[in-house]
Amino acid sequence: MQEKTLVNKREVFEKMLPAFDSSSNKSSYPELLHLNQHFTGKPVFWLHGEGGGVEGYQWLAEKSRRPFYGIQAPGHMTEHAPIKGVKSMAAYYVTLIQSKQAEGPYDLGGYSLGGVLAYEVTRQLQEAGETVQSLVMLDTPDPFSWEKIRLSSESRALQAVNMALLNRNRKEADGILQKLIHHKEIPEHTDEESLLMQLIRLGRERGLSLTLSETALLKLFQRHLRMQEAFELNQYTLSPLPRASEVTCYYVRNQSGLFYGELMPYLTTDADEITIDHTCYWAEWEKLFPLFHTLDVSSTSHMTILFDRDAQTDIGLLLEKLYGL
Repeated sequence: MQEKTLVNKREVFEKMLPAFDSSSNKSSYPELLHLNQHFTGKPVFWLHGEGGGVEGYQWLAEKSRRPFYGIQAPGHMTEHAPIKGVKSMAAYYVTLIQSKQAEGPYDLGGYSLGGVLAYEVTRQLQEAGETVQSLVMLDTPDPFSWEKIRLSSESRALQAVNMALLNRNRKEADGILQKLIHHKEIPEHTDEESLLMQLIRLGRERGLSLTLSETALLKLFQRHLRMQEAFELNQYTLSPLPRASEVTCYYVRNQSGLFYGELMPYLTTDADEITIDHTCYWAEWEKLFPLFHTLDVSSTSHMTILFDRDAQTDIGLLLEKLYGL
């Protein structure tokens, strides 16, 4: 019978930690970033979400008393060409992980798409004879449920710019929506480049980086879109783990049941098909793990689970329990 646990809430929320700084990371793999100040003990590895970066894991890393590594997508912040396909990406990530920890047991995790990647890494490690001890999924839809989110190319461009704005202003909860570009503001455009350029100009009026030129921002967002295309999630086939009973899966579930929530008008357009709200998008994961623990957290949506304070409190407690020794 599958096990489920709840973590009691902490009364006092710990404030957000300083902004992400990768200047101290030194690795032969630029995608592998050391996110905390612990250097001894068995490391922890978390895989990036759809955005490709791991900045959102900074505060999570501080909950660990062991070395905490975030793995960002090839091509996210470098000129490296993106790797195509979940299985090929996971194979590369196995190489990165074993460059820091040659043998298991391993502890893995990821938010959203990062949970899918962490699962595939787990599968490939087990096929190689290694042991994975724990896998944390932060509100990760199973591969079948991703099909319930069908986005237009316009929406993906809008998301790229608005998520950059959201990450830049995430500590300013009040008035955050006024910092974002509503889908009704999408200007007339002839192609992806003209759309992005106009979104960038709107974004710069609302706090998008002023240190980078428009041309540099255009290149960055174009690279981001190519990286997202490379995931090819619709071609990923979910295969069972060779030894599923060896892995404890901790699934953190967004209690609201909403994927975009109040951010919907800023991350989607009327041309999109979104049918994932209030569905059991974790159902296939639950079937795959004999040891499957769920933690419901108070979050306004899937997109804000890393930012909402009540959710941070509960997730922080879970990670302290898992990685605090």
